[in-house]
Amino acid sequence: MGYVSSDAHEAYVLFRELDFFEQLAALESQGAFDLELIKMMLGRTLIERWEMWKPAIHEAHGRGVYPMFEDLVDKLRGELDGSGAAARNPLSEGR
Repeated sequence: MGYVSSDAHEAYVLFRELDFFEQLAALESQGAFDLELIKMMLGRTLIERWEMWKPAIHEAHGRGVYPMFEDLVDKLRGELDGSGAAARNPLSEGR
């Protein structure tokens, strides 16, 4: 909160990670980046990063500030927990 309220340079450095994940999620939502590749490269790390950042984001900016990142986490969580479309389809490649 202190970095954000004082418009400190450190806030912009910290937000680079959040902005990267938001942009990655935007690319995935438009079909420019494959969810399977994200799952392979980041897996649960993406979910863990969201869970780590979520309290600070909500405290500093409120809910809904990084909606695409949050949606990508929900989508990835569904895939990794076996409730995604690929997990439901036994004919999917690699299953």
